[in-house]
Amino acid sequence: MRSIAALQLFSISTCTDASPCKLELCSPPHHPAACPHNTPQVQRKVRLLEDRLQQASVRYNEMLTRNRGQRARIDGLRRERLLFEELHAKLARGLERKKAEMVEAIARIAQLHEDREKVGWGHGESCSGLA
Repeated sequence: MRSIAALQLFSISTCTDASPCKLELCSPPHHPAACPHNTPQVQRKVRLLEDRLQQASVRYNEMLTRNRGQRARIDGLRRERLLFEELHAKLARGLERKKAEMVEAIARIAQLHEDREKVGWGHGESCSGLA
């Protein structure tokens, strides 16, 4: 942070809502103590502005830190989502395979029932009746 002595070379116009604050440089031959704008009121205003700048800087750095943490969390959640999507796709493929196996097994069973009915084992007859 700049020292007050370094900033005392500047004059500060009064600030209003209509006109912003203006800093004007005192002419170079002036020593800070000899500067006509070096009054307690100006020094107070400089300290106030320095404090505001410091507070704004602290808030800015806190937000940067918070944003960095949030980005890290978001990146972790994105990686986790990719893992879950891969797992979901793997499970979905396995489910489709099992469904296909079940359809195939049901078709085989249906064919076996038809074959059994053609042979005549269907209505209370047993396999021992063939011999």
